[in-house]
Amino acid sequence: MNYNEEESMHGTNLEAEYDATFDGADKVSNLLSLSSDAFTLSSQKIKISEIGFTEPVKRGRANTITGLTSIVKDLGVLVPIHVMLVPEESQSDDYKYIVLDGVRRIFGAMRNGELEINAVVWDFDDKDKGFDLALFISLILNRVERRSMAEVWSLYQILEMQTSITPGTLEYLLQLQSGDAMKLKDVMLCDYDEVKQALINGEKDLEGAYKLLQKLRKEEDRLAKEDATGVEDTVEGAEDIKSTSAPTNNLSEQDVLELLEMADSVSDVNLDSADFNEMNQSEFDDVVQKVGERHPVSKEVRQGTFIRDDYRCRCCNTGGVAFLASLIYHHTIPVHCGGADTVDNGLTLCDTCHLTLHCCEKNGGRIPMTESQFNEYDEKEKKRIKYIIKYAKVAVEASKRKGISQDKIKEEANKSARHRMPGEGLTENMEGFNNFSRGAV
Repeated sequence: MNYNEEESMHGTNLEAEYDATFDGADKVSNLLSLSSDAFTLSSQKIKISEIGFTEPVKRGRANTITGLTSIVKDLGVLVPIHVMLVPEESQSDDYKYIVLDGVRRIFGAMRNGELEINAVVWDFDDKDKGFDLALFISLILNRVERRSMAEVWSLYQILEMQTSITPGTLEYLLQLQSGDAMKLKDVMLCDYDEVKQALINGEKDLEGAYKLLQKLRKEEDRLAKEDATGVEDTVEGAEDIKSTSAPTNNLSEQDVLELLEMADSVSDVNLDSADFNEMNQSEFDDVVQKVGERHPVSKEVRQGTFIRDDYRCRCCNTGGVAFLASLIYHHTIPVHCGGADTVDNGLTLCDTCHLTLHCCEKNGGRIPMTESQFNEYDEKEKKRIKYIIKYAKVAVEASKRKGISQDKIKEEANKSARHRMPGEGLTENMEGFNNFSRGAV
């Protein structure tokens, strides 16, 4: 065993010993190394306008800040809030304190027009150290408050980045059961958006979401095994009935990675005439088109893609609240090439760019226009044309690698290039955009 392996094992053993030796508040006290002579506590009435909110506190109470307005109106703030005095050099006209406990009480007081509030003020001798420990103290003081799973996950990530905190301490601070820290991290970092959304939206508790994740992973393992098992492996004599019409050179994992990288490599460099002439070349001769239909992807994948792209078209940047009805999900690698219904394989496009892209795809990655017509556009529109051609060429290249004929490429592009009904998808996009704007996603 080398030195690094010994150190790693030693650290793991110490962590296990720490979790076994300390429990609850004792564990946190040891973690913080706090003693009563490190700070003083005093009760004061302070101005609400002088209270600041750290980012962890904002994220930790984002979804559960309301609920006390009427009680505060009838009875006032019965329990003092807790704040910490910040270092004098950090004080400004904006705030002199940071809140440790009582965000909902502050919210209720402000809703009722209160300008001051009773507070317990924490004053550390070493104010910089106190500021570093603020989040831990806040979580200890707030252990009676229940948080949404979105808030718990936000705080989990902050705590994990700030210190080499043990899973047991994390679970204590975030009011999780033993073993839940591992389950929460596994769920929130998994590749299944439906599992994460079920937990965040409250459709499933942590245990339910974790069980769903395990089920999906088993199903994925089974499908992967089936994917690698051909008909000859399961049916005797099947070699005589294998289809000879379907392409045999399916896309490899490397093909997919290269194609997606090809899509991501589109730059913002302005095009000149030479660039346009070189890029706007068809990969095959034109043939007659056929009209078809497309099927939609799931709501979760669509909205996840729109969120990643800030609800704006990746080709022309059209989007935002005024143009939500025009946004559509597009498969970078087409479905007929094995492109998955995922955020990674998705693009947010407006209707116009989407239709133009598929027309370009039908022409083998070429827009039917001359150099002089191209040069009539301004630089912004030239960039838009560049993105459309690049993404169309990704689809054509994927089809070529899979051995799909030119006729079939055109047929599939026609199926994808349908005109949508006015307002189609608007309600769903508005709901997703509003949640995205509120930071609820």
